[in-house]
Amino acid sequence: MGLIRARLAGAAYSKGEVLVFLDSHIEATDGWLESLLQRIHTNRLIVPAPAIDNINYETLDYTKTDGSKGGFNWALVFKWVPMNETERSKYYNWDPFESPTMAGGLFAIHRDTFYEYGTYDDEMSIWGGENLEMSFRLWMCGGRLEIVPVHELGTYSV
Repeated sequence: MGLIRARLAGAAYSKGEVLVFLDSHIEATDGWLESLLQRIHTNRLIVPAPAIDNINYETLDYTKTDGSKGGFNWALVFKWVPMNETERSKYYNWDPFESPTMAGGLFAIHRDTFYEYGTYDDEMSIWGGENLEMSFRLWMCGGRLEIVPVHELGTYSV
């Protein structure tokens, strides 16, 4: 089935107003979801993504990130990029901030927004393009992509 078609199948079977996509290699702490839902409640065109911390897969040490936003290089590969001073002050004040791109498997979106903007491309067979594709579509269709630093959500890393 593949990653993207599995996410699309999950979205099709879901019943709620909000879809939440999470990769399988994350750990979520108490209260992480409420801040994402609040942003969507404010405006259904906001697509909030969590600030993502790191968990060492060998030691399970949890390391908070100092804040980054999504970006990409000239090869169109997603990467985290440092924030400027204005963005960093928002991060440390727990305020959401705009980000050009997001990690493709860690975000919440209003169901109507997801389907109106075109969902994932069901022809994608491998990992690595869904984050940029979804991010670009959101911006071009009038949505707003935000990183929400108020909660803790960690991903296992090497």
